[in-house]
Amino acid sequence: MNPTATRPLPTTHALTSAQYSGQDCTWCGAPLWRGGAPAGRARGQIGAHVVAVPVFQCQPGTGCESIAHRAMETNH
Repeated sequence: MNPTATRPLPTTHALTSAQYSGQDCTWCGAPLWRGGAPAGRARGQIGAHVVAVPVFQCQPGTGCESIAHRAMETNH
């Protein structure tokens, strides 16, 4: 399951500094110490300037991509 396919990316203003810099998962906030998979580009605007930054998600089978985590989400 790819979270990006089921929901829109957050805006740049909604990201934490670690998510903005690509250090944490865009969806669950887990640290991406072993690398992340591309999730797309978060977009925002500061005045007249459009800001778009690449954001990352947990690798398949880990973190928010794990089967256990997905099962917890469906039970809530």
